[in-house]
Amino acid sequence: MEHVKALLVKGMLTLVALYLVLGVGYGAPFVGVLLLTLVLGLVSYFSGDLFILPKTNNLTATFSDLGITFLIVWLPLVGL
Repeated sequence: MEHVKALLVKGMLTLVALYLVLGVGYGAPFVGVLLLTLVLGLVSYFSGDLFILPKTNNLTATFSDLGITFLIVWLPLVGL
């Protein structure tokens, strides 16, 4: 149950941030922002929060989340 709560909180915050930047700022459709939020939330939660964070510290996990977010948001824009 704690994983569901953490995923929901992370998902809602990510959705708001991505919608403000991509939806409002760049005119991306809400469905695209929602799909990106789901993919990003699952990948970053399992890799950063469950794998990297227990083995390192919070700063390392935060920077890994930043890198993962950059790649997941940027790669579809360049067509890879």
